[in-house]
Parts: sequence; C-alpha cells; structure tokens
Amino acid sequence: MSKWRKAGILCGLMGLACWGIIFLAGVSYPHVLFRILMPLGLFLVFFSLPLLVLSWIGTIYQEIHAKNYLIAAFWIIGAAIWILLEIPKFLS
Repeated sequence: MSKWRKAGILCGLMGLACWGIIFLAGVSYPHVLFRILMPLGLFLVFFSLPLLVLSWIGTIYQEIHAKNYLIAAFWIIGAAIWILLEIPKFLS
C-alpha cells in the first residue's frame, strides 16, 4: 500500500470520525462543536479524494514500469469508466 493511499484513507477516516462525533453528540449549528468539527470533517474527507487519486496514478505508473501493461490498461479503463459515470452527476 502506497503512502498516498495510506494518507488518503487516514484523512477520510478522520473526517468520518469528526462527523461521527457530531452525530453521536447530537449537536447542530450554533453549537461550537458543530462549528469546528463539521468544516474539519468536510476538509478531511474531500482532501482524501486527491490523495487516493494520486495513489491510483502511482499504481498505474508502477504497473507500466513493471511492464504489466494489461493490469495498467484495466486501471486506466476503470478510471475512465468511473469518470464517465460521474460526469452526469456533476452536470445535473
């Protein structure tokens, strides 16, 4: 597991933990716990996405460097399919 993937997973889990604390505490907007943990959780979750993309790119690079072209092609095709399926959600 690459350092980018570990960092991405860790950031995502910390963001979800922030949201979990808010949920379990049952607080809403005017509460100071909500005002601190909600933006922190949002930042950590959304910051984890580019880190996971970097790990994906690193995996593709390693597969190409190791001459595993078939596996690299599967990664690239999977990324293309994922992007094409997500585009309509952002445009709507």
